[in-house]
Amino acid sequence: MAYTEFPYQCQFDGDGSLFCEPKITMILEYEGKCGYYTALVDSGCYRTHVNASIAEWLGVNIGALPDTTTIGIGGDKSGKLGRMMMQVNGLGEKFEVPVVFLEELGVDILLGQNDFFERFNVRFEKWKNVFYLEPAGEGEEGQ
Repeated sequence: MAYTEFPYQCQFDGDGSLFCEPKITMILEYEGKCGYYTALVDSGCYRTHVNASIAEWLGVNIGALPDTTTIGIGGDKSGKLGRMMMQVNGLGEKFEVPVVFLEELGVDILLGQNDFFERFNVRFEKWKNVFYLEPAGEGEEGQ
């Protein structure tokens, strides 16, 4: 399978500057209930994070999950450690991934290096405002 191209999603911020981010649509599933959510592909993030409100809507009992701390550019944040089934919309198979559920997350999903980047080859071409995904292990030999 070849790389699949995705456009960066662009919007204007409060001062009128245009910014573009590598975002994709992910399908999240928990005990048969699923939904489509926007995810930011973040090579600087180690773990996958999911907004706690999404987990609650899907029926995850967040209160029963173990506490964890995640460290990011905004400092340490407390969250809950769980697991979710997810799939890139239109690409690859469903997979189970450990996630940190956070109450205050600026996006629906933050896809990190552990698990997501192990399952997909990711190539960013910011200068063209596109990025590419390919399920890991499906690239050409010798590259």
